[in-house]
Amino acid sequence: MNTASRKTVAATAIAVGIAQGAVWIVLCVVLVKVVPRFEKVFIEFNVGLPGITRLLIILTHALTRYWFVVLPAILLWPLVSWGVVSLLSPSPEVALPRRLWYVLTWLAPMLFAAFTVVALFLPLSSLTAALSG
Repeated sequence: MNTASRKTVAATAIAVGIAQGAVWIVLCVVLVKVVPRFEKVFIEFNVGLPGITRLLIILTHALTRYWFVVLPAILLWPLVSWGVVSLLSPSPEVALPRRLWYVLTWLAPMLFAAFTVVALFLPLSSLTAALSG
């Protein structure tokens, strides 16, 4: 385990952290810009919202209210990723903990994006069915 391979692992961890931070920023922009528009439509048509949609709306309101906490957390994420990778596998030859960390941290935004789509689709599909029938 030489210093060159340690530097490569550290650089990879920071690069992955930056990419993940960018994904979270895109998701936050979607929450702040798209979800309130859907919320207005649901209010105008007096649509009963399922719990998952109400939770998404609550998360959106919390994000817009506490952006000053969320934004630094996202911007610091590359350093957090580097720190966790350094703690999980101090030896560059031990790749399994790093790979698990990367998979889990990439899975989180993808699951949150799926959660957002489902939360908006459920009341929208019932609204569309009510308007067409």
